[in-house]
Amino acid sequence: MKYFATVVSFLFHPIWFPAYGSIIFFLTTSIYQPADEIKSMWTMLVSVSLVAPTLVYAIIYMFNWIKSPFKIENENRKWMLYGYISILLVIALKITTLDSFPMLYFYMMQLSISCFLVVLLHFLKFIISIFTTLIGGITGFTVFLSIFYQMDLTYLIILWVIISGFVASSRMYLTAQTLLSSLIGWLIGFTSQMMLFLLLNNVHHID
Repeated sequence: MKYFATVVSFLFHPIWFPAYGSIIFFLTTSIYQPADEIKSMWTMLVSVSLVAPTLVYAIIYMFNWIKSPFKIENENRKWMLYGYISILLVIALKITTLDSFPMLYFYMMQLSISCFLVVLLHFLKFIISIFTTLIGGITGFTVFLSIFYQMDLTYLIILWVIISGFVASSRMYLTAQTLLSSLIGWLIGFTSQMMLFLLLNNVHHID
């Protein structure tokens, strides 16, 4: 069980979610952007969301600031969240910009809002799983794409729901997370992305 939980935690570690959301967006929608612009976006996205955090993790692990990238002590969690929120904001404002990739821009911004809510709850001594928050976020983003573009993504949505269960179970096994905190985290991520649909839908009606 520990091996399974560790593999799931690796595959759905927070550093992957900017890339996962982008992959879903490009595979399910048709956008008209120059190939060079998309290639440049991917290069910067991978560098900022994957390469840089991996190097930082390696350095702080060497200095014993964390014992495992999958199990962060509570006193260190908020600092890791600050860093992750900063990464999401850099991606949104500098890479998946509003004028070039508006849907991805809002996806990254909503993820950062979800993480900010997790930080606020942390100060209230209520520890929320960032893993389940983000898996809830990408599930909500997939539902949003399905509704907004009127596509049938039912199987993909079901897949994310099943994976959500695996992630929640893995986090509860590896950490002190409870079912309640995992569920609240998932709902925070999911609701934040669905608020995007309501926002864009209202803007569309105003126009």
